[in-house]
Amino acid sequence: MEYSHSSFNKDLEVKHQVYAAAIIPEYWLINLRTLELMVFRFPTGVGFQSREVFKDGEIRSLAFPDVDISVERLLGI
Repeated sequence: MEYSHSSFNKDLEVKHQVYAAAIIPEYWLINLRTLELMVFRFPTGVGFQSREVFKDGEIRSLAFPDVDISVERLLGI
């Protein structure tokens, strides 16, 4: 999970590609400017098959499928 403010573009472009190439199953990126959680899943080696954006609600990580995580708490709202 990345919290980004000043490094959002780097986290979205560079790290996104690095994590996909390393076959990291899931990458969460929090945009502190727009208060959004971006979740990338299912790496292909050059990108991710799935990208979802959340502003509220609950989410579950692939790593911890039995744990509900509050998007609002992650965003600090």
